[in-house]
Amino acid sequence: MGYTRPIFGGLIAAALACGTALAAPITVTWDPAASGLNATVSSITQNNQVVSDFSTTVINATTGAFTDTGYLPITQFQLNGAGVSNGGLTSSYSLYYEFTATGTFSYNGSPGFNPGGTDNATFTGLTYSLIGANGGASFTFANPTANPTISGTTGAVTLAGGSLSPSGGSSGSVTGGLPSAQVFATFVPNSSESGFFIAPPITGYVGLNLDSAFTNTTSVVSLSSSGGDYYLQVNGGGGDANFAVPEPSSLALLGFGLLGLGLMFRPKTA
Repeated sequence: MGYTRPIFGGLIAAALACGTALAAPITVTWDPAASGLNATVSSITQNNQVVSDFSTTVINATTGAFTDTGYLPITQFQLNGAGVSNGGLTSSYSLYYEFTATGTFSYNGSPGFNPGGTDNATFTGLTYSLIGANGGASFTFANPTANPTISGTTGAVTLAGGSLSPSGGSSGSVTGGLPSAQVFATFVPNSSESGFFIAPPITGYVGLNLDSAFTNTTSVVSLSSSGGDYYLQVNGGGGDANFAVPEPSSLALLGFGLLGLGLMFRPKTA
């Protein structure tokens, strides 16, 4: 059974309205050790994931076409705002969302990109995977125009994945070089990794809402240009991801939103 969700990743700044009404986050239980990860706990019960963001958005200055590529590593699990035992997450093993999104920017109603104004984005595609691997993942950029790369892990396994939701409602913007976005996508667990998804089981997930924020945009966000393209890089930041059941009136619009950067920082409770 598929489910839908939003991810915020290579586009940043202020949250956009969500087309799907989601109820309060639900509690889920995962078992990383069941998928061969070096976790020292047999289960993790949580209703929120704290994530970071490493991504590059390449934008054509004339056409506004963009490709957003990156990673959203999970750095902490929380239950009702309090941190829970994660069994060595970020050191003994890593969990992260790897994604690529595409779309087109427009400025003043026409295709294109103006870094000094407000540019609106329409998403046309998205693919992503939730991946687990042993070791602590590190994310780096070779230069201001490069996509991030990952190192420090072994034995990667794909736990779930998805694509852009056919229900629509995905959009974004960049204002003064600071982007934001809300993208809805399907979310489908890997049937061979049923041991990882304890509760609900792999057929019981409905939606995942991912909301990114950044503690210091001047240090984690950069915008450069080269060869007719703009390059928007995000190196760090923070946000939340959680599963939620849709309100009854929104069952036809289930969403899993991917990728938005530069939201106003909201402190997390450890």
